[in-house]
Amino acid sequence: MQTHISSGRRLVAASVALVLSLNAAACGGDDPAGDPSSATAGAGYPVSVNGAYGGVTVKSRPARVVALNPQVGEILVALGVQPVAVAASDKEIAETYPWLKGVFTGTLDPSLLENYEAKLEKIATYRPDLIVGSSYNVTDKAYTQATSVAPTFAGLKVANDDWDDTTRALATLVGADAKPVVDGVEQACTAARQKVPGLAGKTYQWVAVDDAQFRFGNGTWLECFGLKPAANQDNTQSTNAAVSQERIEELNADVLALWDFSGQTAKVKADPRYAKLPSVAAGTVIWTDIALATATNSPGPRSYPYMIERVLPTLEQSASSR
Repeated sequence: MQTHISSGRRLVAASVALVLSLNAAACGGDDPAGDPSSATAGAGYPVSVNGAYGGVTVKSRPARVVALNPQVGEILVALGVQPVAVAASDKEIAETYPWLKGVFTGTLDPSLLENYEAKLEKIATYRPDLIVGSSYNVTDKAYTQATSVAPTFAGLKVANDDWDDTTRALATLVGADAKPVVDGVEQACTAARQKVPGLAGKTYQWVAVDDAQFRFGNGTWLECFGLKPAANQDNTQSTNAAVSQERIEELNADVLALWDFSGQTAKVKADPRYAKLPSVAAGTVIWTDIALATATNSPGPRSYPYMIERVLPTLEQSASSR
């Protein structure tokens, strides 16, 4: 199985934004019939893909692309397209997307967005021939106006998309080949799995920690290491599943990853039951900071190697990986 992790909401310094989007990832398939593109990457223009609000058609190869979040910007660069502008600040890249430091040669312009949504007047100043973002950047109400500025890809659906499906769709629009980009991530995961063969088939949980509970997010990024979800791990977020801190013993997976956005780490570790968790005993607990949490929640071809580099040493040194 290839490991496909979907895209997530773009983050700024506010940590809560990440917590709200922990349900962003979804495991995608390899079946070509699932390719969202309606034309191959090598086809001549015009080309079209099915987007969140209908078909997106580009009449000629785009030369001036505006990226409304760093994740789609990352994908575009991997496809050989440097956006003329990316909706981010230098500080945001350094603190939240460190794997993208120095990657973008165009303008970093956070004023392209207001409350995560596109500011079309500002976008228009860059004279784009393609606008790329996600459905939270361009709402259905704003989409028609956005298309009056330039063809607009606002994601594949009004939700969070699989990053590899987004890559294929963007490859069609910009006339690139998605396969080397997607395959490169799988190769990185294959190499990571080979370093921790003892984890094959073992379980994981991925939770956000607030002052009362552990809230399940989509942890399919952990499948990169050969893991599978624990019985109570909810990767769909369909039930807004959570475990009360009073029932911490239910965090009983072989590998436990936590994103503490509310300063609960000391409290959790002080609970005597914490030391008895299987993951604590095995040394397979991963406490993420905002950069690592973003890498797992807004993944792309560069964030995967970053995530692997950050996580693999813990897993390699654990008793359960031997």
